[in-house]
Amino acid sequence: MVSITFQPTTEDTILFVGGGKVAERRMQLFIDEPCNIVVIAPTVTDRICQWAKDNRITWYDRAFTMDDEHHIITSSLLFICTDNSKLNDTLYDMGKKHRVWTNRSDAPQDMMNRYGQLQKAMPRLKIFREEVKLLLPTPEARQKFWRNHLTVETFEAILKGEWRTIEEKLAHEISGIRSKS
Repeated sequence: MVSITFQPTTEDTILFVGGGKVAERRMQLFIDEPCNIVVIAPTVTDRICQWAKDNRITWYDRAFTMDDEHHIITSSLLFICTDNSKLNDTLYDMGKKHRVWTNRSDAPQDMMNRYGQLQKAMPRLKIFREEVKLLLPTPEARQKFWRNHLTVETFEAILKGEWRTIEEKLAHEISGIRSKS
């Protein structure tokens, strides 16, 4: 089994569409982290409801609509936890379009298995992340950098075993930022 470590910060928003037991289990992993948790669901479990009452999460008590796309755009992670496969397809496509890490609960494999090939890249990506944090002063600048350089195509290349090429490109981009500083 391969695991991927995501260390959320106050800059990260984790979006959950759906509020059932699956969403609750996945949300539990982040509830004590310094991130923003947003839930869009017309019904939620008692525990999720309590987290909302305690201001530990933001709960939009309604079904997801296309007007909610901005929530996906601003998220670091998207968890799709509904039993509506058509909506799940749409949400998955939106996550991919906006280059947001997406976990779809109705898929036969979970995020760890689908992205298991990233294990080799993760230690170096963590180092790159720390370098970018030092070089780019604002969360917006850092987010723009990562959205431009860690694209769906980048992840697909890594999954195909092309990590070294991606690593060289990222090192070159970071070196360029460093030389401008």
